[in-house]
Order: sequence, then C-alpha cells, then structure tokens
Amino acid sequence: MTSGGDIYWKPAVLGATQEIYVTLTQIDAAASEIDLLLKSQSNTSWSSGMVEVWYDPANHRVQVWTYTSSQGWVQYGTDIPVTFVNGDQFGARATADGKVEVYRNGVLLANRDINAWPYAKSGGSIGLWFINAGNMLLDNFGGG
Repeated sequence: MTSGGDIYWKPAVLGATQEIYVTLTQIDAAASEIDLLLKSQSNTSWSSGMVEVWYDPANHRVQVWTYTSSQGWVQYGTDIPVTFVNGDQFGARATADGKVEVYRNGVLLANRDINAWPYAKSGGSIGLWFINAGNMLLDNFGGG
C-alpha cells in the first residue's frame, strides 16, 4: 500500500442503500485519515461528489462529511468519539432516506442526517481513502 489515495470497488453503481466495512488489521497511528467512501458519484474520483466517513486515529474520532463542487466539504453532526484498535472492524451504512450510520465491530456508534447533500438519496460507488497511512494494513473488505 502507498501512503495514501482513494480507491473504488467495482465499476457498477450501487443502490441508494449501501454499506462498507473493513478490518483495521494494523492501524497507522500517524495516518491523517482512514476513510470509508459511500455514494461516490464517480468510481474513479471523489471530485464528483461522495460521502466520507473519516476516522482520525490521532484524535480518536470519526466524522461524517460530504463533498460536491457546489457545496465543497460539509461536516454533518459533531465528532463521534471512538478509538479503534488493531483487529477492529470499521463500518458505515448509507440509507436511501439520507442517513449515515457508523459502526465499530458491528455495533452502531452514531448516525447522521445528510439530507442537505444533493445526492443523499442516490446510489453510487463505495471505496476507501487514506492519507499518510503508509503503515496501514487492512483485511476483510466488504460492502455493497
């Protein structure tokens, strides 16, 4: 793995209800971002619009963000305090009614309403995005 970048699963567009999860086998404590991507409006780039469920290991928090070129980056709700440890599963689910749920080991941590985002009820692609995570190891990626 390189130190960062975004990657998308399959070229097919998924429905309006989506989930994504990955086991954080080895967490890079120096990583700026460990992100789950949902409802991406492109399967090659974030710039067309997406939901980002961002884990910040240094500050022990998850944040839910969206992006569109017209709105820029928008955070939904407050930080979700959590500390993932090696072997934990990081997961998220976006619903057809404009909600995003965040999970740790299959347990719901919090949810956020993203209905102010233009693509909240749309489908799209799922993926992962890392920044400064050269020592990150992952396993058991899944979703759909």
